[in-house]
Amino acid sequence: EVSQAVTLQPSVAAPEALREEAGDWPALPAEQRALLEALPKPKVRGKLPPRKWGKTESREQMHALLTAALAAAGAMEFELALLGYLRAFEVTRALPLLLSAANMHIKLGELDAAASFCAVLQEQISSLSAEHKSVLARKEQEI
Repeated sequence: EVSQAVTLQPSVAAPEALREEAGDWPALPAEQRALLEALPKPKVRGKLPPRKWGKTESREQMHALLTAALAAAGAMEFELALLGYLRAFEVTRALPLLLSAANMHIKLGELDAAASFCAVLQEQISSLSAEHKSVLARKEQEI
């Protein structure tokens, strides 16, 4: 599921323009919306969330969270998708999730926040797969 989350192709159009064209996009199911809306909002945009020590989500909970984040991105609900990816990153520290969060910042037009996350990923580039390195390079060109 994670690889699907990071291969979403961003658009260069402003988020408002994208939403106007969203007539054919699937709506985010209510239960997934509720799951994502219940997540805490980041205090500072573009800052890495702290590790959530002592908080362990089950595999099923993480799957539900990532599925909801991917569905939110597909429904052009980029803010909700960002919340999901950040929460999953807080718990797992999986770098592809940070790449997904950077992608959502790009879609929201928050290029400084995206650049901040990409810089962290560059520092740990040896830990990324070839596919994720390629996605990171594309994201950096978009910033």
